[in-house]
Amino acid sequence: MPATTKTTHRGHTITFTEADHTYIDDQGHHYTSVTTVAGRYLPMFDAPATAARMESQGRGNAADLQAQWKATADAACAFGTRCHAVAEDTLLARPQRNTPTTDRERSAFRAVWQFCTERLMVPAVQILGVEEVVFSPALYIAGTIDLLANINGTPWVLDWKTNEAIPREGFRGEMALPPVSDMPACAWTKYIIQLGLYERILREQGHVHPLSQIRRGLLWVHDAPAGWTVDILEIPSATLATANILLDHLSTDIPF
Repeated sequence: MPATTKTTHRGHTITFTEADHTYIDDQGHHYTSVTTVAGRYLPMFDAPATAARMESQGRGNAADLQAQWKATADAACAFGTRCHAVAEDTLLARPQRNTPTTDRERSAFRAVWQFCTERLMVPAVQILGVEEVVFSPALYIAGTIDLLANINGTPWVLDWKTNEAIPREGFRGEMALPPVSDMPACAWTKYIIQLGLYERILREQGHVHPLSQIRRGLLWVHDAPAGWTVDILEIPSATLATANILLDHLSTDIPF
């Protein structure tokens, strides 16, 4: 994706800057990203406290543990970004910008490329948008949809993920924060909220008919027993949870 992207819809223009992940419209209004909104409702991992507790239990040095966790997270993020770039370049028929540097990357990149060419670039699929920036001037939220596609006549909102696992339960039964405290605190819940917010923007801004069915899914790139593959994990609808989160967002983020 370019370092800066301008998108105009219904007379409003918004600029997305990748470096600091900001969305600002032509009136100077800052929009909260969909991923930021979705992440607010999961308890934050307290790395310093956890590392200190582990050190007190003789399970390592706190500073070393935190450095190790950060290095692991940074490596996972870089891997995901590079897999994502393979998909983007393939679907947009551009030269591949990345060359695999490990056998793991080569296998993952091949799986992404094969999925794009064999499952997405076919007559039954109409690609509506790749890295599609969408935004709501009414809600002051914006986001970038990895892939918007019409599959067999139905619009799909799709998001690439390269997590080793996608938990559907909270650690030790932990739950999300109000107003969605009836949902488990896990990645699956975050993705339900994230794609639900994308759907809300698409409907509100007329990208799709208000009454049309929209399906949501993750394109999960992972190392399965038979080798690297991409699975579509359909995300359930959560209309009420999305509405409650937007009410909370409007009551805390909009200063008027």
